[in-house]
Amino acid sequence: MLQCLMRYTGRSGIRPLSNSAIVFDSKQPVTESSGQATAGSTSSGSYGTLMHKCTNFDKRVLSWMNRYPSFAEVPDKVTIECITQARSKFRIRLCNYMIVASVIGCIAAIYTGKFKGARGENLTQYNLDWHEKINREYQSSVLKDAASKEASAEKGKS
Repeated sequence: MLQCLMRYTGRSGIRPLSNSAIVFDSKQPVTESSGQATAGSTSSGSYGTLMHKCTNFDKRVLSWMNRYPSFAEVPDKVTIECITQARSKFRIRLCNYMIVASVIGCIAAIYTGKFKGARGENLTQYNLDWHEKINREYQSSVLKDAASKEASAEKGKS
């Protein structure tokens, strides 16, 4: 079974960008005594449908995408097609929400920028004021250091 799994994924069953493994359904192929498979069974080289073991996040995604009515009703294993479609729809929905949030953020930045511009605030003036403040603090610290060195030098001479 592991060889079939490696043949399907190219690795030892670990899916890329996911920490979950692909699990095969435990149904073994059923054959008749004549050696031919019955109409409802799988072929002799197959192990059944590919199943995905759901994590809590996968269960939430399946319930959010209306594959199942509630979180509690999601089974432990679902088909790979089901989880892939649900993840794709979730990814698209999440991207749409992020686009809306970006547009709202841009509108808010434009709105606040216009009000600050009307009040006379701009980045150039803010930057000049900040540099002036930093230079004043530096000059005062240099003067304090020089005064403390002179005081310690006078104490050392006496």
